Amino acid sequence: MGIFTNSIFPASGEAGNGGGIIQIKFARKNDTFSQSLAQGNESNVCMSVSMACQSSSNKVIIFYSCNMSCDNDNRNATRLTVDGTAPDAARGDAYGNGQFRASTAGNNSSVSVMSPHSLVFVHEPNDTNSHTYGIQLKHGRNNNATVFLNRASDMGSGSDRDSAASFMLAMEVSS
Repeated sequence: MGIFTNSIFPASGEAGNGGGIIQIKFARKNDTFSQSLAQGNESNVCMSVSMACQSSSNKVIIFYSCNMSCDNDNRNATRLTVDGTAPDAARGDAYGNGQFRASTAGNNSSVSVMSPHSLVFVHEPNDTNSHTYGIQLKHGRNNNATVFLNRASDMGSGSDRDSAASFMLAMEVSS
């Protein structure tokens, strides 16, 4: 029988040759973030979580769910960063030459609603250094615009405008 210090047995049972959850880091952002951006630029990291793997053979599964808007009407996107850089494997580029290259994108036709964005990504750091996983926002208009996290651009004055919370989770798994 193997020794499992995290009290979670690997998927393959007691033989010890499968994976298990080692640690979890969680971040919740209840407040808002905003930044004015020129077309094609990403925001500063608006939310992050850091983790150092206990073994260099382990992987990190990243989950995020966030809500954003822009003060123009559409083409909102979010992007995962690892230590400030978007990993190639988390970039979407269906056209092969698209400037967007964001990991997730959403459209809405109104500045009074938020678009939901989510991502699941497996990072293989191959080390035990601490890595910071972050979220950046982007818009696709041909001019300057302000992007917002956890609120609509136009919050109006009525009770029909909701704000939101965003979440990020990093989970180290043994392989």
